[in-house]
Amino acid sequence: MNFAKRAITSIMRRKGKSIILFILIFVLGNVIAGAISVRQATINVEKNIKSTMGAVATINLDYENMKEEDFEKIENLTKEKIEEIGTNEF
Repeated sequence: MNFAKRAITSIMRRKGKSIILFILIFVLGNVIAGAISVRQATINVEKNIKSTMGAVATINLDYENMKEEDFEKIENLTKEKIEEIGTNEF
């Protein structure tokens, strides 16, 4: 007897076990496929949100670490300085 013929006769003899095994494999396959699908969807949503939100940055002085003589050296921000800060990549 060859392998395929023995497999078919085994399935025919044990129909109940074969059906339960088939259902179990089918359910597990669908659960795994669903989990992979959900993971891919969350990754895509995260990428989409990051691309549409844009970047926001704030610049503040660290008053706690400044000395008294540093307060006299504080300059106002000019348009050129703001553009220079904006072109920096962090």
